[in-house]
Amino acid sequence: MPLINVLFKQRSNGANLDGNTARDFTAITVIADAIDRAGSTKPDAILKALKATNIDGKRTIMPWRGIKFDEKGQNELGNGLVEQIQDGVYETVWPFEVATKKAIWPMPAWDKR
Repeated sequence: MPLINVLFKQRSNGANLDGNTARDFTAITVIADAIDRAGSTKPDAILKALKATNIDGKRTIMPWRGIKFDEKGQNELGNGLVEQIQDGVYETVWPFEVATKKAIWPMPAWDKR
């Protein structure tokens, strides 16, 4: 189990990171990085630093190529994450290189998960 998930479980009554909480964690690290690079808490300085963000995917906990914002503020290096409930637990099934379980297909009925 990745260390970040161990730390998260200790502070969340035993819950595992999921796609939402992992993105939330990533967002906090990105804004902290931008504030550090801005050297200021002034909004214009932070915005300028955010626009210059270019973080390699290996430096994130997400299975992304990285974090770099386009002119509309969207991360152009991000991609989706597919999870499936298996035995009552959310399991990552795609991207395959970070999957915790193989996808079950066809998906079982809701009352069988």
